[in-house]
Amino acid sequence: MMRKPGFLIILFIILSVPICESSAQLPPNSDLFYSGVWADESRFLTNICSESDTIIVLYVLAWVPQDAGLNYITLRMVYPPEIFEKSRPEFSEFFSELIVVDYGNGGIEWTLLFSQCPSQWVLVFKQAVTVSGMEEEAVSITGINSLARDCDFVLHGMNVLNNMSINGPSCDVVSTCNTTWGAIKSMYK
Repeated sequence: MMRKPGFLIILFIILSVPICESSAQLPPNSDLFYSGVWADESRFLTNICSESDTIIVLYVLAWVPQDAGLNYITLRMVYPPEIFEKSRPEFSEFFSELIVVDYGNGGIEWTLLFSQCPSQWVLVFKQAVTVSGMEEEAVSITGINSLARDCDFVLHGMNVLNNMSINGPSCDVVSTCNTTWGAIKSMYK
């Protein structure tokens, strides 16, 4: 049986389109500054399942309005006692300087300076960590003392968009997304 060339083109398009991308979490107001912690850079996984001594990667991202740009960001984060650093953080390509203050009891404040005034979704850092238990935990950003300075040097409060749960109810083992053929077709109209 010989297949028509159009079939291969459609198959290539379907396989090369990130179908889930359109369902990634967007900020409620694109004119405000937001931050969050996810288990993937695409901002899908917010609650993951983990067994004891499992390594996971935390992605800390910030939403920066297009017309503002990011000069620096300070995020006060809380890590549960069952989370341990596995490796040094990997910072954004726009990162230039870092100040870290450890407040004990899982509280850490990250202050990062940026170059080139990035905007929209900006990867602040990602870090591999080890989860030592199987209890329900959360890695969170507190709204208190979490700030951003735009490229006009105006200070903004950071709105927390998402904290990441570990072993919470209905946690995800693997990233999944539901879609329909109609949703795929509508992307090309």
